[in-house]
Amino acid sequence: MTGRSLTWRVCVVASVALAVLAVLVTARWNAGLDEAILQRARPDRVWEARHEQLTVWPRILSTTSTMAVLIVVAGLTAAVRRSWRPLVVATLVIGVIVALTLMLKLAVPREDPSLIHGRLGSFPSGHMASCCALFIALSLVMSGRVRWWSVLLSAVVAGWMTYVMVMIGMHWATDCVGGVLVAAVAVSVVMAFLPNRRRPPRQEVTRAPQRTSDATP
Repeated sequence: MTGRSLTWRVCVVASVALAVLAVLVTARWNAGLDEAILQRARPDRVWEARHEQLTVWPRILSTTSTMAVLIVVAGLTAAVRRSWRPLVVATLVIGVIVALTLMLKLAVPREDPSLIHGRLGSFPSGHMASCCALFIALSLVMSGRVRWWSVLLSAVVAGWMTYVMVMIGMHWATDCVGGVLVAAVAVSVVMAFLPNRRRPPRQEVTRAPQRTSDATP
């Protein structure tokens, strides 16, 4: 299986999973599961000091901050390599995330546990989408492909931010899953449509024939 075909598979699977999850959320078939997870994480929604300490993380890893980091790194990489490709990759990833997240938030009417999102729905989590896409997009910007460390960091951040946002009542658990799927769709779409980097042709080094001197008797 080539890298391009694997990218398309990820894109299709993530898109289908996101569509199915959006239908479930719209029909409220997952409401019991989300309530059970929230009750297990924070019984009776009691607010304690440890919950207040967790509120710093959504500010540190906000959508604005993560996207700003990606743009700055892409700009520096573009300047060093004298290529527009890093900025194009970063801009496309951010554009797909913003467009898809806003579209789903407007299309899926859902209130978060703390009623803080107002007119925009709670599904999917924009925090989660930008956090998960950040490290993979940085890998694409800096090396032109997805490295194992970027996937590992994205998985760690996804798990931690899901815990934080459920604990402080910022999102339901399925909102966070939706954010992960949005990130997967955004990165895979950009990778699928972006042309491969052209590598300079390898120059063959020709060796000069060795001269053999006649031995004198």
